[in-house]
Amino acid sequence: MTFTAKLLGATATAALFTSAAMAGGLDRSGQPVNALFEEGRHLEFSTAFVRPSLDGVATGGRPTGEGPEDYTLLGFAYKDDINDQLSYAIIFDEPYGSDTKYPATGTTAYSGITSELNSYALTGLLRYEMPSGFSVYGGLKMQSLNAEAAIPAAAYTVSTDTDYALGYVAGVAYERPEIALRVALTYHSEVDHENSTTETGLFPTATNNLKTTTPDAINLDFQTGVAPGTLVFGRIRWADYSEFELAPEIYTSGFGSPLSSYEDDSVSYTLGIGRAITENFSMAFSVNYEDKGPTEDSSALSPLNGRIGYTLGGTYTMDNVSITGGISYTDLGDTTVDSPETAEYRDNDAIALGLKIAFKL
Repeated sequence: MTFTAKLLGATATAALFTSAAMAGGLDRSGQPVNALFEEGRHLEFSTAFVRPSLDGVATGGRPTGEGPEDYTLLGFAYKDDINDQLSYAIIFDEPYGSDTKYPATGTTAYSGITSELNSYALTGLLRYEMPSGFSVYGGLKMQSLNAEAAIPAAAYTVSTDTDYALGYVAGVAYERPEIALRVALTYHSEVDHENSTTETGLFPTATNNLKTTTPDAINLDFQTGVAPGTLVFGRIRWADYSEFELAPEIYTSGFGSPLSSYEDDSVSYTLGIGRAITENFSMAFSVNYEDKGPTEDSSALSPLNGRIGYTLGGTYTMDNVSITGGISYTDLGDTTVDSPETAEYRDNDAIALGLKIAFKL
């Protein structure tokens, strides 16, 4: 693969990372494995800052105030070769999350609601390359999950400890380096968590176990050169959110529904083009789209249904170091939240900034 193709590939990867930061359901990182395909010994650090602007209107035109808060994502990856056919990668990411804090001065049942869900994953992957251009890869991931929430109108709080659980990753890829072609299909398994949980408010304080399964997902990543210095890239991601729910026992009994759940799976699409401007600098532009589900209902933890976003990124390479930055604007789909009271969310958006620094060691 030529230096220009590598430069464009780095720009495309960063564009995907930045655009994934405001995705469907509780998705955060998009669970990337791109570092596994880097040549030689590779080390990278990445971060993204996301500022959503999301507020709703309850019955009678009462504003909920802005709920979802700004958040920052961190990522890390290290890749090295074992021999000509075997290589490995260690990847850290934040696959799922939610940060919500509604103003305490409102007149709706959303007033003062806070929630936080955190998830971190450390994945180890091994890849075997075949002479035909095909490769297979897979490995294990250790994932953590914890959550807490408060609903002042119901005098209710819930908090969990941090649970650690194993999942796995499996994939297959095809490459033709002479035209910068790569197609990679990656499966991320569901991960079963069981957190010790304390609930207060609706009934006397209770401690129980909360069973939560984060969704399995499939990523189809692709890129190919279409002309000298020009690369087309994209991703299709499916996540099984229709099987996900966060359902503390006392909350579910009192309100008759889970704290967070989704009726539909999440399917998102990204398509972009990268262009080498000079030997050391390239730029990329991509469009990110997620269709609305058959219903407009969603969760107060993540009140959005569908999106369309636009990402612009650039990579500068000097010696063995590359620096990539990107900015993404996302128009968030309209939705209705039914609990703790019905509210409509319309005309909301989000801004994301991404940065990645990579080293060839």
